[in-house]
Amino acid sequence: MRYLFILLLAITPCLSAAEHGTPEWIVKRFFGQPEFEEKKGFYIGEMATTYSDAPTMGFYTKGAAVVYRELASDQNQIVYAIDYRKDGETSNWYAYLRPDGDQWKLSAVRSLVLPGVFYMALEQAKAKPNLSPSEQWEIEIMELTAASDSQLKQHLRDNEAALKALTNIAFDDQALIQASNEEPKTAAARLYELHLSYAEPYSKIHGAIQFTIGGMRDDKVGYLFIPEGKEPPPMDPSNFIYIEEVLPNWYLFKTT
Repeated sequence: MRYLFILLLAITPCLSAAEHGTPEWIVKRFFGQPEFEEKKGFYIGEMATTYSDAPTMGFYTKGAAVVYRELASDQNQIVYAIDYRKDGETSNWYAYLRPDGDQWKLSAVRSLVLPGVFYMALEQAKAKPNLSPSEQWEIEIMELTAASDSQLKQHLRDNEAALKALTNIAFDDQALIQASNEEPKTAAARLYELHLSYAEPYSKIHGAIQFTIGGMRDDKVGYLFIPEGKEPPPMDPSNFIYIEEVLPNWYLFKTT
């Protein structure tokens, strides 16, 4: 046992050295450590031009548990999801890396950042007495919009059958169907029941449907139905900052 312990001590530095500079190592240094001394050598794009002297996320999130997972990978980009968990709260972040010669570098970091006015409106609405059903629905929509990725995934799973029924939605000449409870058994009423603000065809993929929960301006959260045999849109720091398959053909998305 003593010799095994000595062997493990000898091997451990080699394992650490082998990991140095890999995409996973870069992400863990940026999001999980308060200091990243070599960061400028592993930044590219906006991270190099705008954030080279800024503290890392690890500096701001001391004491939080951090969970990493790779979302997508090809020769041009690797995307990671990073979850911070502390005091029962979870915040979700996304990291984008691209190659610079033979070295992968961190090019951008994103999260769904809803403006302060969103949260002010939510708190004001919740404090109002004698809420009407439509006001309560608005509050629930806002809370779901601001929910964690795991909560949003569970909402999709819990409503799988009802959402699948909506994939046959007939848009006709309408570009968008808004949620409404005015006419029972319509597509609009079903959207309302599922806490989805609206549905619209995703024009870049034939047969795809975008179900939006909520958001403000370009910062939105929702689900994408992608027909069998089609690929979801690529993740991009300037558009779909997050896309992850939750059920076959069903994806959770966030945009900015």
